[in-house]
Amino acid sequence: MLRNPIPICIALALLGTLAFRIQHPAISFYAREILHASALDIGLLTASFMIARAISSIVAGWVYRYRSIAKLLPATCFVANAVVALVYMYVRDVASMILLRAVQGILNGLAWVTIQVVLGEAAPRNLRATLYSIYFAVGSMGIALANYVYSCLSAVSVDPTKLSLAISSLTFVAAALLALLMPYVEPRKKEGISSRGSLGLALSIMLFSFSISLAISFPVSEVVYIYVKEVFSMSKSSVTAMLATAMLVATIIGLILSMVADRLSEKLSLMIVAVLMVSGVVAALIDVVYAMAIALTLLLSISRASISISRRIAVSRLGPRGVGYVNAANNIGSVVGSITIGMLYDAFGAARLPLDGVSLSLTLLAFYVPILIVAMVSIVVVCRYLD
Repeated sequence: MLRNPIPICIALALLGTLAFRIQHPAISFYAREILHASALDIGLLTASFMIARAISSIVAGWVYRYRSIAKLLPATCFVANAVVALVYMYVRDVASMILLRAVQGILNGLAWVTIQVVLGEAAPRNLRATLYSIYFAVGSMGIALANYVYSCLSAVSVDPTKLSLAISSLTFVAAALLALLMPYVEPRKKEGISSRGSLGLALSIMLFSFSISLAISFPVSEVVYIYVKEVFSMSKSSVTAMLATAMLVATIIGLILSMVADRLSEKLSLMIVAVLMVSGVVAALIDVVYAMAIALTLLLSISRASISISRRIAVSRLGPRGVGYVNAANNIGSVVGSITIGMLYDAFGAARLPLDGVSLSLTLLAFYVPILIVAMVSIVVVCRYLD
């Protein structure tokens, strides 16, 4: 039995993410092109997953105290995910896909919160954000690898969907075997904080996580594949390659910001997140493919940084339940965002708003303006609770 769980958690981030995310483009394109799903239907795939994951994330944070359950939870959920991947091959309607996505949401919430708690409890305090960032960076590499693999499959295979799902199932089995090696880590005593302060911090960090998830729900949802392909007339291979490249660059930026949180200041890292978010939103509104590439990179960067920073704050001050709350808030934000972007794209499509020689996407303009306001307020609120 390996005694240090950190390498196992990080390796699981790669395997588990690759296994799950290789399904995304395959299912999105299949639903849109074969089943004639609307953009809202595509958004509901993400929404059903996130709603279920939000609920199971809170459950996972509470049940972590039960050693026997927590020890086997990730492996069990990965095996179940392997089965679900094979079931997708026999689905012939969007409603069934949405249901399967909800099942995966339950499984992923239970598995990943448990793994993230183990990582946070095992990590030294002055390295938590950095290790979380490395963990999520490796997960991002899994996303990028999944997109690259699907890009290659779609270029050489007439039916990349079934092949992608088969690869997904096998990779989930490998992740389950690795998860069996992960030891249980007892929760450590938390930093001193009053009950009132604890509640305020929990609510503020949840607001922050919710608002950031709203902002990045577009680049991480299934809708992004459809939007970029149709608005910019790109091939499937080009779309997935662009997203993979954006994720790789964003991973590096996110790691740097997490190191800033550990070594310099959590507040400073959050201020940089705010600047990157404003820049990413502005770039997303400009209806040019190169601007979209920049926007995806910046928005994914704040996703990588915010995820690790919020979990650093949560596990240090609130414990396993705090990680569950943060995950739940992230998922709820993704639900609201993915449904909203799907509805807006159905309503506005590729419509543009001319403005001083530059055309702005009406879909993304309506989506991002209110979200940006909420996100900036949430960052200010969180900073009030930090030293």
